[in-house]
Amino acid sequence: MKPSSNLFTAEMIAPCGLDCSLCKRALAETDPCAGCHGPNENKPEFCSGKCGIILCPKRKENGYAFCDECPDYPCEDVMEKENRYTSKYPLTESPLQNLRLIREAGMDVFLRNEREQWTCGACGGGISVHTGLCSGCGKPYGVQVSQDVKSENEKRLDLRNVYFVIGTSYAGKSTVVKNLARKHRGIALEENYHDAKLPELDSSEFPNLTYTRDLQDWHEFIRRTPDEYVTWLQDVKKECEIVELRMIAELLEKPEARGKKIFVDTNICVETLHRISDPQHVLVMLSDPELGIHRFFDRPDPEKQFLYQLMLEEPDPQAALDNYREILTRVCSRESYNELLHSGFRVLLRDEDRTQEETVRLAEAVFGITAD
Repeated sequence: MKPSSNLFTAEMIAPCGLDCSLCKRALAETDPCAGCHGPNENKPEFCSGKCGIILCPKRKENGYAFCDECPDYPCEDVMEKENRYTSKYPLTESPLQNLRLIREAGMDVFLRNEREQWTCGACGGGISVHTGLCSGCGKPYGVQVSQDVKSENEKRLDLRNVYFVIGTSYAGKSTVVKNLARKHRGIALEENYHDAKLPELDSSEFPNLTYTRDLQDWHEFIRRTPDEYVTWLQDVKKECEIVELRMIAELLEKPEARGKKIFVDTNICVETLHRISDPQHVLVMLSDPELGIHRFFDRPDPEKQFLYQLMLEEPDPQAALDNYREILTRVCSRESYNELLHSGFRVLLRDEDRTQEETVRLAEAVFGITAD
């Protein structure tokens, strides 16, 4: 079942900021609920007659469209919704975060992101925040993580001032991390910041990270098959996570980091971020996977141009380029994109018309931070 035409519209955004399109009753195949603004017919009992936000006399008397127009915002009723929808269901949705994004990006941009993030990649059905399942095909979404599986080192991490950015290439992760740190006089851990530790890493503990450090002939690197490359990259990410967590722990102990916001362009996986971080401290930035394939060698990065020149030196340059293009196709797959899209964290989609300053403000809205 594909989402009906009234889903992901302004009429489905409740006064508190919740998107009613994600409710299992709105996604019902028969007699779906039309949302908080719709008639009481087909509404759950709580929503039709008990919700303090819908019944709020101050909202009605003053004609507030959204709760953040009220001087008492966020009230107890709003915070009850916030706490419930960010902790009690298989997937999370933050009403406070939603209203911040609507104010900063506008309703149209907010709804575009909502539709993309909450539409099943397999069948086009709507995904329910209450069940974590696609309403059409039943595909499960989200990451189920028990806080009991935290390691002792993870439990010791105080990440209250740490903000993580993950996503795909060409989405603007490094730029937003750098700009956020500059604006908030914080610390930026930019792309591949773990490279600072590379010279001292033990190759027996980190064989994949140190592979390129100890490589004698870089032509071997570009001659690997797509399967070999993807397997190596997956193992690199696992090792990166270990090093990054150590570096963050070390940074948090330094006097110069105390009280400062730390913005991280990270390789830490979604499962670990769910386990160690406040979900509102994680932002997913995505671009069309095709960009990572077709624009790889367009960037002036010395590393990419170095690889390109190596391929041109091969006996059959075209075969070398074709092999690497297949590698990029595997790495920048739609499957990987969808895993991040439906990771349970807030998503920002690449927008060619959005300025860097606008992107920073959207990231601030996601993180709930204001200008210092």
